[in-house]
Amino acid sequence: MNYKTIALFLLLPLTATAQDRYCTGFEQYKAGEWHSVGESVTLKPSSRQDMLAFTVRASDKKMSHVLRRRTFALLHDDSLYISLRPFNRFGDVYVRAWKLPDGNLIFARQEISSSSRFGIVNGDTGQPLSSRSFRSLNSMENLVCYIVTWDERRVEMRLARLMPDGVMSLLKNHPEQLARYQALSSSRRMSADVIIDVLREAGQLR
Repeated sequence: MNYKTIALFLLLPLTATAQDRYCTGFEQYKAGEWHSVGESVTLKPSSRQDMLAFTVRASDKKMSHVLRRRTFALLHDDSLYISLRPFNRFGDVYVRAWKLPDGNLIFARQEISSSSRFGIVNGDTGQPLSSRSFRSLNSMENLVCYIVTWDERRVEMRLARLMPDGVMSLLKNHPEQLARYQALSSSRRMSADVIIDVLREAGQLR
């Protein structure tokens, strides 16, 4: 399958089934509090320029509202998607996410300026984008990884960049993958395609 065929395939809507489930927040996700969608749900690439992000719609108008406004995570065909709406900086879309062994989540999106300070997600007004953000959003090579965690003390969700030190910490018990990751250039170690591939190979993503 060539790249043009892949691009056309990604533009096709992905239709979910009644077995698909959703949860309303990160705390509910951590607690395993999932609800059945119960409707026909479609995931559609947000645009030709951003085919790794999706809009989600249900056949029922009320469920569409729930999925857009009140849902944090969606399980579709055994793949996990999260809404970026709560983060107020990446657009009102869903993206693929992966679960780490500790239950935290990672996802790939455009880079935010390194001068920006990540803080509490709730009420965040957004941060400026770096120059790298204007590269194609259709390639994981141009994206970086973020980690979503739950602050038990403050009882709130937090967002941070997954930096090379964090990746190497996750690979500390996997010397083969760690050595290969450390051998890469500093810029490649930041790329989402590299991070996700090496963590998946090490069995750190679920």
